Amino acid sequence: MNKRMKKKHLLEKEIVELKQKMEEVFTKVTVLEEAYEQLKIENAKISKCIHKFQKPFWRRS
Repeated sequence: MNKRMKKKHLLEKEIVELKQKMEEVFTKVTVLEEAYEQLKIENAKISKCIHKFQKPFWRRS
């Protein structure tokens, strides 16, 4: 195998590795986005409860 073919083979191998890493990162980002959405929902529930208990007891619904 000449130098040119060897270099091309190494570059192709590197491209495959980078595509795999990109896929892993994409998966992690997707999981983090879903977790973030869940946290926003939980945070809204907690904020609502805190707000409810900051009112005087006779005004609580």
